[in-house]
Amino acid sequence: MKITDIKIRLSSGSSKIKAFAVVKFDNIIEIHSFKIVEGKDGLFVGMPSQQGTGGKFFNIVFITDESFKKHLCDRILEEYEKFVKDSEVAVFDEPEK
Repeated sequence: MKITDIKIRLSSGSSKIKAFAVVKFDNIIEIHSFKIVEGKDGLFVGMPSQQGTGGKFFNIVFITDESFKKHLCDRILEEYEKFVKDSEVAVFDEPEK
């Protein structure tokens, strides 16, 4: 399965969730709500989840191949870093006259 597109959407508020990612696979399957989370050891990717009764969250996407999961998480974090870098440049550029 090939990752064909990743879109990053920043999260608003002061949550530990910094952004969400939408990932497209083979240009036919799109999965929303991967989370980019600030943890005590840095950023990590959380799987899409759903809140159940009692307020507990349960993953709704499971990746059983650990090497593919690592590849996916690395790609999402790379896209997040690029997105943040590009956003900062856009915010701090001098306006054109």
